[in-house]
Amino acid sequence: MNESIILPRHIPTLLRIALEDIRKVERTADYEVDMRLWLERTGSVCSACLAGSVMLRLLDDDQEIFNSGWFIQPKLFGSNQNQLIASAYLEAGDVEYAYKSLDQIKPDTLPYAVKRPSYSVDPEGWWDAMQKMLDMLETADPTP
Repeated sequence: MNESIILPRHIPTLLRIALEDIRKVERTADYEVDMRLWLERTGSVCSACLAGSVMLRLLDDDQEIFNSGWFIQPKLFGSNQNQLIASAYLEAGDVEYAYKSLDQIKPDTLPYAVKRPSYSVDPEGWWDAMQKMLDMLETADPTP
């Protein structure tokens, strides 16, 4: 595992990274997006949610963990655990708990939650909603 990578604790930056990583999952033949799972390898296919796609970045070349075939969870990622949990809250549209998971206070101008369609039902709608959420987060909480 690449422990030299420490994910940002700035919510908009974290979401931008997660969205870049989930795009990579979408474009990789052996991967599939499944928002019900963190990161799981079964047979020749790897399933990942938004946070799971970031886990792939952190796993780097750690084939022992990656190929173990079991359900990989944030607790394995030490100092990045809370950022991964925040990413999962963002995927669910839960802005308030994304901030809380990093012991931060949500800016007052942001809603507690954002509705978004399910990725499995409407991937394009999900992407549109996530981009709108990112724009909203960047406006309310500019890069430090």
